[in-house]
Amino acid sequence: HDAAIRTINKALKKAAENEEFQETFFDVIKRAFVGALNNESFISECMNSGVAAMVRASQDEVLRQNMLSVVTQAVSDALNDDEFLDQIKSVIKTCLEDEDFFKSGARGIMKAANPFGGRKKSDSEKPDSSIKQ
Repeated sequence: HDAAIRTINKALKKAAENEEFQETFFDVIKRAFVGALNNESFISECMNSGVAAMVRASQDEVLRQNMLSVVTQAVSDALNDDEFLDQIKSVIKTCLEDEDFFKSGARGIMKAANPFGGRKKSDSEKPDSSIKQ
């Protein structure tokens, strides 16, 4: 898995050097995230699927140890790569400067986290309009 990580790292560095690729990449990613973050059912499904997958994976000791090893190595390599960190900082800065991206993300997270959001009262829960208050 070390060779795969090195190959991906090299490919990301080469791609990051091409300005046209960067602009196109950032635009595609931004549009995808803005669209996804505005889709309440997508956010909810992602959260449900992620939680279910983590619970299942955490119950398999071999899988858990292997995943932990891969993630630990990948994070360690990334945190020791100054060029990679500079690119991440640039991406974060670009995203945070974009109001639509930030607003969509915040709105999507709030909708997904609100257990009462989007729910409508059923007819039986609505007050009887014939009763005078």
